[in-house]
Parts: sequence; C-alpha cells; structure tokens
Amino acid sequence: MESNKDVVSFIAELDEKKNFFHNVNEINKYNMGAIVELIQYQNIKEYGESLYTREEIRRGIKKYTQGS
Repeated sequence: MESNKDVVSFIAELDEKKNFFHNVNEINKYNMGAIVELIQYQNIKEYGESLYTREEIRRGIKKYTQGS
C-alpha cells in the first residue's frame, strides 16, 4: 500500500497517469467535494480503503493546483 506517499504526490500521479483533471476547467468550493469523493472512490477501488482523509485530499488538491 502507498499510504506513506505524500498526498500531493499521489494527486499529481493520478493526474499524470489517468488525466484526472483533464475536463475540470476550474476547481472551486462548489466542485471540490465531488473531486474529493472521486479520489476517495478511486482509492477504495484500487486499494480497498481510502488512503487519505477528505481534509488531506482537499489540502493536497489546493497545493497541487497552486503549483501547476
């Protein structure tokens, strides 16, 4: 399991390998919850559990998009 991986690195890898944010024009408070849910669903589907909390994913997305 990759639970020790930094959440920002995980999100970057998800975007690079699976083009996760390809059709997302803007990330805002209205769609952030849905994006977090999709990432958690992806974790559960792939690893059997969510690797990160909702808040960790939310902060990771903010850091990732600010760095892009």
